[in-house]
Amino acid sequence: TISCSVVLGYFFAHIHIYLPEYFPVAAAYPYIDSIVMVCSIVATVLLARKKIETWYLWIFVDMICIFLYAKRGIYVLSCEYGIFLGLAIYGIYRWRREINNAPVHAFVFGKFLPFHRGHEAMIRFALTQCDRLTILVCCSDQEYIDGIIRKGWIDETFSDHQNLDVQIFQYSEDNLP
Repeated sequence: TISCSVVLGYFFAHIHIYLPEYFPVAAAYPYIDSIVMVCSIVATVLLARKKIETWYLWIFVDMICIFLYAKRGIYVLSCEYGIFLGLAIYGIYRWRREINNAPVHAFVFGKFLPFHRGHEAMIRFALTQCDRLTILVCCSDQEYIDGIIRKGWIDETFSDHQNLDVQIFQYSEDNLP
């Protein structure tokens, strides 16, 4: 990888001499560009082989590109590589989770006052993202619908989900700042 980057870097550094009609200006960062190119090719091959190391290479490439494009003043591309960096971090998270098959326990809290379809959609989405979900129904002593009733609405709606736990968190309005 390093030797390919050096050879390509040398080529990119002199491409304006070899092909002046196509490249009238010398490359600004030929060796860095060649490292990005070689690492991107290797990362793509690793991705095709489903190797987790691909994400480390993509993170490396994205960090270089963010810096490189920002230094060149091409902020749109720098932002684009920032998005790619976020995707690579997410990719490594998802792949590690699948490799380890580690259960993920998520947590949702709210008043659910009243419980409506937006809440239901949020909970259904959360259930797809985790192995176990705990919902905390927050209720005070001054609300017009009791927390037990709200908990019951959620329990009834999701009665077919064994990986869901609904709890009530009772608090006093007098104790809030």
